[in-house]
Amino acid sequence: MEFANFYQAMDAPQMVPMWTPINATRDLTFGFQQKNVLAICERNGSYRAEPVLLMQLSLACFLTFTTKSILKPFIRSSVVGPVMGGILVGPSVLSRIRTLKNIVFPYKSLYLLETISTFGCVFFLFLVGVKMDVSIVARSGKKAWIIGLSTFAFPMVLTILSSRALKSTLLADHKDDSLSLVAMLHATTTFHGVSCFLGDLKLLNSEVGRLALSSSMISGSLGYATVLISFGVNQIHPERANLGVFYIITMCAVAQFVLIKAGMGPFVSWMIRQTPRGQPLKESYLCYTVLLVLMCAFIGEVCGQHTFFGPILLGIALPAGSILAATLSDKFEGFITLVLLPLYFLACGGKTDLRSLDAATAFACALMALIGALTKFLAAVVPCVLFFNMIFRDAAILSLILSTVGVLDIQFYSRANQLGLIDAHCFSVMNTTSIIITGLISPMVQVLYDPSIRYISRKRQTIQDEPPNGELRVLACVHTEEQVPEIIDLLRVSNPTKQSPLGIYLIHLRELIGGAAPKFVSLESGPSLTSDSITNAFLIFERSNESVVSVQPFTAIAPFTSMHNDVCTLALDRGVSFTVLPFHCQWNSDGYVVNSPKIREFNRKVLSKAPCSVGILINRRSSDAADLSVIEGAISTPRVGVFFTGGPDDREALAYATCIAKQPDVKVTVVRFISSMENIEDEEEKSLDEEVISEFKLRGVGSKRARDVYKEEIVMDSVEICEVIRSMENSFDLILVGRRYVESPLMEWNEFPELGFIGDILASGDFHGKVLALVVQQHRYGGGKERDIGGSSRFSDIDLTHQTSFTPLQGNQKFAGLIT
Repeated sequence: MEFANFYQAMDAPQMVPMWTPINATRDLTFGFQQKNVLAICERNGSYRAEPVLLMQLSLACFLTFTTKSILKPFIRSSVVGPVMGGILVGPSVLSRIRTLKNIVFPYKSLYLLETISTFGCVFFLFLVGVKMDVSIVARSGKKAWIIGLSTFAFPMVLTILSSRALKSTLLADHKDDSLSLVAMLHATTTFHGVSCFLGDLKLLNSEVGRLALSSSMISGSLGYATVLISFGVNQIHPERANLGVFYIITMCAVAQFVLIKAGMGPFVSWMIRQTPRGQPLKESYLCYTVLLVLMCAFIGEVCGQHTFFGPILLGIALPAGSILAATLSDKFEGFITLVLLPLYFLACGGKTDLRSLDAATAFACALMALIGALTKFLAAVVPCVLFFNMIFRDAAILSLILSTVGVLDIQFYSRANQLGLIDAHCFSVMNTTSIIITGLISPMVQVLYDPSIRYISRKRQTIQDEPPNGELRVLACVHTEEQVPEIIDLLRVSNPTKQSPLGIYLIHLRELIGGAAPKFVSLESGPSLTSDSITNAFLIFERSNESVVSVQPFTAIAPFTSMHNDVCTLALDRGVSFTVLPFHCQWNSDGYVVNSPKIREFNRKVLSKAPCSVGILINRRSSDAADLSVIEGAISTPRVGVFFTGGPDDREALAYATCIAKQPDVKVTVVRFISSMENIEDEEEKSLDEEVISEFKLRGVGSKRARDVYKEEIVMDSVEICEVIRSMENSFDLILVGRRYVESPLMEWNEFPELGFIGDILASGDFHGKVLALVVQQHRYGGGKERDIGGSSRFSDIDLTHQTSFTPLQGNQKFAGLIT
């Protein structure tokens, strides 16, 4: 009885129970139980489906957005808000108002509401299958397998035994026999629920997050198979239950799996092969995919499975991360999750009536939910602590993550209710207790787990602290091919020698699209080239500098919101001293700026959390003329300039310039800005500045380098600093500056605060130098905190209230740029 509880809660004027015609002959239904429906007898000539459906859609979207916004500071789970919104609009709260109920939820609209919401859920679960990468199971290590098997078997056995004990003691007189199924559903962990929870908390590629994903894929796959088998067994009519019927259901499911894998899989692979690399997918291929989804849903219903069984299998059959998966996610995910899925939660909320709960049922279902969560917690904590020596804090956090509930879990509850395996009271309690448990887990994980804590280095990892003849380890981050030449040009002038080689860790960063699990792949550096042009460019650079440059390439596929975790982890594990990040803006020959807000936010997070020094590389040269062939040659006599004002970040920039100055064919010029109103309060900072300046001077004198230049510029205010920099804009090929900037009202004019005061000038529209600019931030011992100001400033007493002659970039302001 799909809407029986909903109708009764809304006081339907007249409901007549009737037997469904197809069930009159059980031989046509594989022995399934007869189902009865409620025929609604009501006259309402003024009913129109279109405006009512649009009203319901608007209400569902509004409630989803409102509940998410209200709960966001406390609960960052994407499932809690929409489910709460559905419960609020259901018979428990708003639908108790008779006028509102008759306007928004007339009885004739409920079938259409359920149909549209089911249609949306079919495509949502298809996308769930698309994002599932079953190869994770094969790649999972021993730890993930043990945790996954433990979190499947241990909760399943204990919760079912607990339900039997509860049934035989406290609920002996209760007629409901569905408690074992309730226990099994609460003991199940779903991969999609864990993946969405980690994505909401931006922990997908954290250390605990990766382990949780691998473990949930194993336990979730076993749990999903168990649930499907249980649904099939429980649908068999008790009078005709036999192994033959069960075999028929199972063979139909296997046949559907073979059909999708052997028949539809090759067709999908053909569509992917027909799409050239870098080209969009044809619209006709998307239409074919939609038809395949609907066909699989129909076949699943015919085969005795649920409508959602086929689409999930079809989604799993699609190669995760392929152009088809990425296009489907890009085209459909927003509409389905923001429009159709809230309608599904609205329908579920309409079947959740908390007013008429039976006390015994409510107690039993709530107790099963609590036992399920506790057993999953213990099943993950015990092996982590006893066998893998994981600290209890991380083990507890992993256990909490595996105890969360997602949309797929709620769909299991709804399906069990539709099949009559659990009554409306059980569904209401299960729906409510699940979001309460997830709502409590979310803030607990937020408070207890901060992945950036492990990035706190026990020693300073900076260029300044590197030994003179030691290997300089650099982490180069690349998003696109256009960023390769500028980074290789920077590395080329870094003076790799046999006494001081250059170890490059290349990480190709790609956004996770069309998948739910991030990937971090280490590519073996060897003589053969790869199919990745970015990696090949660096390998060719390694060959041209044999024995002085080594390249170890990696590929990280993750959401931009948590991509910085991969960079910081790699930098910490490999003992990197310097990380190079490409600036989020790229200029072409016409001066047009290509801006990427996602890369900008990524850079900010790396600056905040990195366990080493960081440099943001700004390319003011023309990107149109920059080609990968630039790695074959270099500027004959590179001119390097350093703008020095003092402080840790400027000292790190000067230390890098000192390494570059060891090359005989490089000219380094240090321009030191000195305030005419010197503030000598911080003598320690001044002493450290003088030390690095003296070291640079001595290196020049000791090596008899006539090329190197050191000069001082006395300035009174920021206007004079800008004038000096503009006067030298075409004097250098590479400019090094510290990120540190002075504390002043002028910072309100900064377009790029992450670059600091001088870095913002170099990236502004008023600067026309055709140069590479590297903005450096030095690593501080114990990092992990955002630092906007590097050390105390001796420019704090300069008059900075004037508006300088440069202005922030406005719209599509043009730049003049040529290749150096």
